[in-house]
Amino acid sequence: ARLAAHGVDMDRFEGFLRGALGLSEANVRAVRRQVDLLTSGAGVDYDQWDEPFRKNEPISLDMDLGELKAAAQAHEDHFGKDLGNGWRLSHPINKLI
Repeated sequence: ARLAAHGVDMDRFEGFLRGALGLSEANVRAVRRQVDLLTSGAGVDYDQWDEPFRKNEPISLDMDLGELKAAAQAHEDHFGKDLGNGWRLSHPINKLI
């Protein structure tokens, strides 16, 4: 199984996204891309923001994901809204919750 940083089994996660949540393949890829960035510590960058979200701060499933969601919203409030309708942070984090 593909394993991202901090114990997120990406095969199981993708199965959950497809099966339990019924996401399309395009949506699974979009969520997976952002979760990979978050779990690896690469952070999520966006050309509208002066700095990436959680660069060098990898996430894990044992952290408070509600707090992570609030931090993501605070990041957008400070640096600017995700013009992609939430596909940078909001949707991927919500799928982890």
